[in-house]
Amino acid sequence: MQWGAGLQKRSVHEPAMAAARDFDLRSTLSLIVRQGSLQRREKSWIRSTEGGSARQPNTLPTLLASVSTLALLLLPISAQAQAVIDDGDTVTTPGPYPNPWIVSGGISVGQRSSGTLIIQSGGRVESWDSAIAENAGSSGTVTVSGAGANWTLTNGTGWPLIGELAIGKGGSGSLTIENGGTVNSGSANLGFQSGASGTATVTGPGSYWDSGSLNIGRLGGTGTLSIADGGQVISGFSSIGLSAGAFGTVRVSGANSLWHSGMGLYVGEAGTGSLTIENGGRVSSWFVHMGFSAGSSGTVTVSGANSQWISYSDLNVGVNGFGRLTVENGGTVEAAVSSIGYQAGAVGTVTVTDANSRWTIGGDLTVGRSGDGTLAIQNGGVVSTATTWIGSDTGGSGTVSVKGTAAARGALETSQIRKGSGTATLTIDGGVLRATADQADFLSGFSSGDITIDDGGAVFDTNGFDIGVSAPLEGPGGLIKHGAGTLTFSGPNTYSGGTTVVAGEIIATTTGALGTGPATVTGAGSALTFNGSGVSAAALPITLNDSAQLNFQNGANAGSAQIEIAPDATPSFGGGVRFAGGSSAGNTTMTNALGSGYVGIYFYDTSTAGSATITNRNGAITRFYNTSSAGSARIVNEDNGATFLSGQSTAGTATIINRATGALYFTGSATAAAAGVINEAGGRVDLAGLFAAGTAIGSLSGAGDVSLAQANLTVGGLNRNDTISGVISGTGTLTKAGSGVLELTGSSTLSGPTLVREGRLAVNGSLASSPVTIADGAYLSGKGTVGGIIAQSGATIAPGNSIGTLNVSGNVNLTEGSNYQVEINAAGQSDWIVATGAAALSGGTVRVLPDQGTGYKADSPYSILSAQGGVNGVFTGPVGGEFAFVTPTLHYSHDTVTLTLVRKVQPQPPEPPTPPHPPKPPEPPPPLAFHSVADTKNQYTTADGVEALGAGNRLYDIILGASAAGARQAFDALSGEAHASALSVAYEDGRLVREAILTRLREPLDSGLPTFAQGSYAAAYVADSPQAPPPVTVTPSFDPSRSALWGEGFGSWGKIGGNGNAAGLETSTGGFIFGADAQVGESFPSRSGRWLHPHHLRHRRRALVGQQRERLCSTLRLVLLGSAQPAAGRGLCLARHRCEPHRPLSRLCWRDRHVLRWLDRTGLWRGGLPDGPRPGAAGAVRWSLGVAAAHRRLPGGGRARSAHRLRPGSGSGHHDAGPAGRGPPERHGPADRARSHRLAPCLWRR
Repeated sequence: MQWGAGLQKRSVHEPAMAAARDFDLRSTLSLIVRQGSLQRREKSWIRSTEGGSARQPNTLPTLLASVSTLALLLLPISAQAQAVIDDGDTVTTPGPYPNPWIVSGGISVGQRSSGTLIIQSGGRVESWDSAIAENAGSSGTVTVSGAGANWTLTNGTGWPLIGELAIGKGGSGSLTIENGGTVNSGSANLGFQSGASGTATVTGPGSYWDSGSLNIGRLGGTGTLSIADGGQVISGFSSIGLSAGAFGTVRVSGANSLWHSGMGLYVGEAGTGSLTIENGGRVSSWFVHMGFSAGSSGTVTVSGANSQWISYSDLNVGVNGFGRLTVENGGTVEAAVSSIGYQAGAVGTVTVTDANSRWTIGGDLTVGRSGDGTLAIQNGGVVSTATTWIGSDTGGSGTVSVKGTAAARGALETSQIRKGSGTATLTIDGGVLRATADQADFLSGFSSGDITIDDGGAVFDTNGFDIGVSAPLEGPGGLIKHGAGTLTFSGPNTYSGGTTVVAGEIIATTTGALGTGPATVTGAGSALTFNGSGVSAAALPITLNDSAQLNFQNGANAGSAQIEIAPDATPSFGGGVRFAGGSSAGNTTMTNALGSGYVGIYFYDTSTAGSATITNRNGAITRFYNTSSAGSARIVNEDNGATFLSGQSTAGTATIINRATGALYFTGSATAAAAGVINEAGGRVDLAGLFAAGTAIGSLSGAGDVSLAQANLTVGGLNRNDTISGVISGTGTLTKAGSGVLELTGSSTLSGPTLVREGRLAVNGSLASSPVTIADGAYLSGKGTVGGIIAQSGATIAPGNSIGTLNVSGNVNLTEGSNYQVEINAAGQSDWIVATGAAALSGGTVRVLPDQGTGYKADSPYSILSAQGGVNGVFTGPVGGEFAFVTPTLHYSHDTVTLTLVRKVQPQPPEPPTPPHPPKPPEPPPPLAFHSVADTKNQYTTADGVEALGAGNRLYDIILGASAAGARQAFDALSGEAHASALSVAYEDGRLVREAILTRLREPLDSGLPTFAQGSYAAAYVADSPQAPPPVTVTPSFDPSRSALWGEGFGSWGKIGGNGNAAGLETSTGGFIFGADAQVGESFPSRSGRWLHPHHLRHRRRALVGQQRERLCSTLRLVLLGSAQPAAGRGLCLARHRCEPHRPLSRLCWRDRHVLRWLDRTGLWRGGLPDGPRPGAAGAVRWSLGVAAAHRRLPGGGRARSAHRLRPGSGSGHHDAGPAGRGPPERHGPADRARSHRLAPCLWRR
């Protein structure tokens, strides 16, 4: 049936067309169902052939839908019809009739008002270009819900995905795809026109929208797309915020929720776009541009675990506009290449934060290509890229910050970070730079100030690769090295937070590469290496933990670093400190306390310990290999710590100290010939591992044990005085070399021979199993036990250390030319050799010495040698010693040799012949007197005084065994002439103080002292005119508060010659005197009183008297004086002197000193005539006369001294001395006063 004007059904009880099969709406006619229902039976159709429409404006139930709505079926014929659902109508399909609905035109849901289309499970709708909320002010809603529900938009040709869907074309439209519903469209726009808004929601598993291009917010409208709970959208080119003024928002949320843009995706193409991917949602596209045009803004947030955004090509954040990308809470982003801040004027910002958040870029990442780019990686976020460019092009500015904490570090994984021609800033604050390839210049092109390590520090993870850094690293933070592989620093750095190697190796090829903070190397296989000539660790503190390594090689040195190998919790082989290739330990301090034998300090090749200080404790070791040297180091072994000298190594000039349970081991052919070894109690020196015949130790001392095994040991080459109190064991040979003294005090079990090649060997312990051979020029002494004595020609044996007995558990052989040095004292004691075997005397000399200056006992035998096996032979040489008053004599018995000092006697003249008379016993001649060697009267008198003390007096006994020269020197020292010399010097120096005082008194009072309140007054001398009235007199007033301070220094030096009796004298003195002047009353109108404050004045003089040494004197003076003008003045000077003469008897090994004190007094007087006027012109001179005198009294008389203690006794007397003189005329100005000047001294003694 064809109607040209239209068909209307008005009754709700009967169908409008009961019998008709087809209705053909032609031209512009419409089919309007106003009441009742429009029914389709069998294969009848409502059709429009010329652009007409079928419309049901009211909400009546129909057979075409399950709810009151419009059902529009468009057949695929050449003319297009539009189905409009408006005026609040709702159409639901499928219903009873029809399904599928095929509309050969578009559907407008909400054309002018509002409309709703619901496509339920199993329902299908096909249409051409369609709109939801087509015009401004309209609203439309389409819901496609349930399995099988589908809306497909075509163009009538049978090709799908060609029809356009506008959601919110002019009004407010929404599309919901849910519960497995699907929509297919050729393109789609959400929020098409300005002011329009379109919302699409795809939610639930199986819900699906397949579209061509998809624009969310197109021509100034606002579009919103939500994909949730497993819903999926597939599109071609897509844009969020397509044009200026447009706003687009997309949210993809939930597991399996997906938006795939098969072409490109613009977020903020020219408008404002926002994309949120969360809770496991996924978005992918061929490329991505964010903030594409100038003025645009694109923001993307990828948040949550399994949330993912993939760009198979570029991902650019801020192309010409503004772009911001945030990856957080475990979200991930992938792209082929990326840029942040692409073009000039663009601004891009990317933040990757939180654990498991990751941005992976297969190619390069550019931060700030030509625009401004910022990349922030923090709190566990990761960015992975091939090469990272920062500020790549001129004008570009890139800022990269990698932050985090130890628990959550941000990380940038890259093969290289490069600065281009723009501006670059790289900040690491707790973050990680992780290498992805070998790269010699990992941070390329950066300059000072570009890279900052902030307080949180920087982690370099080499990740199994070898990388190098030459760019300067600055800032307060520290650096941590992770991962296998090497990190090489070839430039100096100034970061101050320290360096830690947790895994792999850091190599420093320049000094200062590790900044200024401490360095720590932790873990087996971790290493820190200084490599290259001149490369130094400087003053770095370095700590090794858990079998880590510290290496110095190819000429590097440890500088003054403080190196500690900490106790090892998990030891493994290969840790410790290694020096190789000519490297040096410098003057570092190394503490090796690992706790096991796996880690130590090792020197290889030609390396040296330099002047380092090394401590091995807790089982730690230091080992020298090859031809390495300990240099001048100080090495301490304690608590089972040890040092090994192996191969051909040498201890250099080092000092090696073995403390309790510490040890020094020699192996191979190592030597310590120029080194010193202090082997303390509990320590050990072990030569068992030597391959060569023996070794040498320059200096060996201490209470530790020494094991020679079968090796030979030479000690003492450093010419030091050493004491070994430990046990020396073994069968090898012990050789004493050098000029020093080696004292053995331990009970040694050495069974090999001992050779004293040089210097002195003092055995005060036991070498009972070792025979001792003394070579030419060498000495053997001590009071211990030796296994035998062989004294070669030129050798000297001196038992005891002072007086003592040397025991020999064997034979004694004193060859011709040997010397036996014996000390004796006045108590009858002497050195003694006591042997269990025989004594063979093949010649030699006995030399007698006093025991430390105690003197001799005359005419009393001293036992000096006894041998149980008998004494064979005699001493053929003379008995040594220069004696002025005694003659030493030897006596021999079967097993003993004794020495007697016989007092010399006065030579006696021959007796004249006398007549025969009965014989009478001859009287013994008198002993030779002490004064027989005197050269001066003082010596002669002193010698008699000493001899009068008698035998048993210490001084007498000393002089008794003296030589003639020694006795004379002693007499000079004891004579007391120094006391008289000191008194003369005291008098002479006293004039310096006196002259300083008189010099002050000569100056006029008004020159420096304001004596009156009115000050001074000047006057002119003029002739009096006749009958002139007397001049007006100004009466000055007295001001007692006025005073003046003054001071003056003085000094002198001189020499007094000696004569044949008294010695000469050299003296020097110096000091400073100060005082105060004040007026003492008004009764002195022309002169103020003067007085001095008490003061200290110290003279320090050094005098040489005869052969005596210097003596020191000091003086304290107090001066009080006053004066009046023009009357005379007087004063008193008191001086206290103290002298401490030193009187050593150097030739007799004795010294003494005493203190000499005295007080002298000096009286001063000065006076002068008043000045007389001298007429003349202004400024004429005035002349005055003055006189001064002084009287001085010094102590004198005798000084009694005890010859035993040589202390001053009592004495009395005095010396008076007085200078007097007349001062020559002096020239003064008008205001000056007369004063005395030059004094002539005179002196007498009584």
